[in-house]
Amino acid sequence: MGIFSNICTLALRQKKMDWLKDFITNYGEKLPIVFQKNILLFTWAKYYFTMENYPIILKYLSQIDTYPDISLSPPEKEYLSIVC
Repeated sequence: MGIFSNICTLALRQKKMDWLKDFITNYGEKLPIVFQKNILLFTWAKYYFTMENYPIILKYLSQIDTYPDISLSPPEKEYLSIVC
């Protein structure tokens, strides 16, 4: 999960948007099922944030399930505070 998120973050920083879209589509389904939905929703939200497509971001973020035993990393918490 961490490697997937790190790769996505690097692609976002380098503005490799077409590459990232393909990566999320092709490799997102290989994430552990337990975390897959939330990680993909959050990753797509970050993707669309970078694309400045703000209405879609809320669509993705509103679908994220929150579980008390799963905590977000500090950068993810910061991102959510900026968007929401």
